[in-house]
Amino acid sequence: MSWQTEVVDAGAGFSDNWCSIAVGSDGYPRIAYEYAAGVDAVRYADRSSGAWATEVASASALLGVGVSLGLTAANLSRIGYCTSTPRIAFRKKNGSWSGTNVFNVSDPICIRLALESATGYPVIAFCRSNAPGFRGINIGRATNVNGTAWSWPYATVNPTPTDSLYSGFGLALSGADLPIVAYCNVTQQEARYAVWNGAAWDDEEIPIGMAAVSVGPRSMDLKLTSTGEPRVVLTWDDSYTLYAAKSGGVWTVENLYPGSGSYQPSLALYNNMPRIVVNRGGELSYILWDGDEWVVPDVIHETADITGYHSLALDSDGNPHVAFYDANGDLMHAPVEDSQSPLWTPSPLGTHVRGHMGPLGG
Repeated sequence: MSWQTEVVDAGAGFSDNWCSIAVGSDGYPRIAYEYAAGVDAVRYADRSSGAWATEVASASALLGVGVSLGLTAANLSRIGYCTSTPRIAFRKKNGSWSGTNVFNVSDPICIRLALESATGYPVIAFCRSNAPGFRGINIGRATNVNGTAWSWPYATVNPTPTDSLYSGFGLALSGADLPIVAYCNVTQQEARYAVWNGAAWDDEEIPIGMAAVSVGPRSMDLKLTSTGEPRVVLTWDDSYTLYAAKSGGVWTVENLYPGSGSYQPSLALYNNMPRIVVNRGGELSYILWDGDEWVVPDVIHETADITGYHSLALDSDGNPHVAFYDANGDLMHAPVEDSQSPLWTPSPLGTHVRGHMGPLGG
C-alpha cells in the first residue's frame, strides 16, 4: 500500500494524548482528540466538506485519560471523554455541541464508547485510577439517543476486586446490544474476556500460552465478527503484538509482531478479516490478514509519537484511515493514497509483499 499522511491539527505539541477516528456512511473520516495549546480540550475534526475543519467539542476535558468517538446512522457524533467525571458530548443536527455527566465518580480514565445497533443509544465503559491501581471497569447505558440520562445495569468488570487492571481495554456490543469487554489483569498477568449474559459476567482467561517477563498484557482492542465471535489484538510485555480469535468455543493465539517496543494496538474487521495498526517504537505499522495469510506489515509513518495513541477505522469498502500524533505532537491522518474521498479504490492485494508471520513463539 502507498500511504499518505496529512496534518489535521498542528501545534498541539503534547504527547500521551488520545484520539479516536470513525468513518461515516458518506465515506469521510471524523476524529475526536485531546488537544493542549494552553487550554486542555477535546476537539473534533471533520473532513466531510472536502477539507479538515476543527472545532472544540468540550473545553473542560482532562488530557491523557481517554476519548472515544461514535457516529450515528445520520453521521451525528457522540464523544465519550473525561473531566473529573466521565462525560459525553453529542452533536445536534444544527451542528452545535452539548454535553452531560455520565456518572458522578472521580478519577475516570480510559473511556470507551459504543452505540447500540437497535436504538443508537450510547454505552460507555471506563476505569477509575484510584490508588493503588485500576480496580475495575464500570459500564453504563444511556436511556436516550443523546446520552442525557443514564442507567447502570451492569456489575463492575473484575472477578477479583483487589487485582489491578491496565487501563487499555476493549469494548464491543453483542447482537443483542449487551456489553463485552477484553481487558488486562496486571496483578495476575492475564488477558481476559468478559461477556454480560443478562444477569452477570461470564469471565474467562484468554490462553496466551506465553510467560510474562515484565507486565504481561498491556493494551487491548476488541471487535466481533458478523457471527459474534471475538477477535482481540493485544501487546504483551510491551514487546509482542498478539492476535487472539475465538471460534467454535476455542481460542487460538498468534504472535504477529515479535520484538521490542510494541504499543497501543488498534483493530478493525473487514469481511471478518483483521486489520491492525501498532506502534513499534515510533514506527506506525499496518498488518492485515488477506484470507490466506498475514501480509508483511506496511509502514504508515516512521516518526509517530511513541507515547501517543492512535486509532484505526475502515470505510464500507474496507479502506483504512488512521489517526495518530506525530513526534511533534501534531494530530495526523493517514489514508492509503487516493483515499481522500469515497471514490478511493485501494491497491490490489497482488501488489503486496506477502509472508506468513508465524504462530505464537515462531
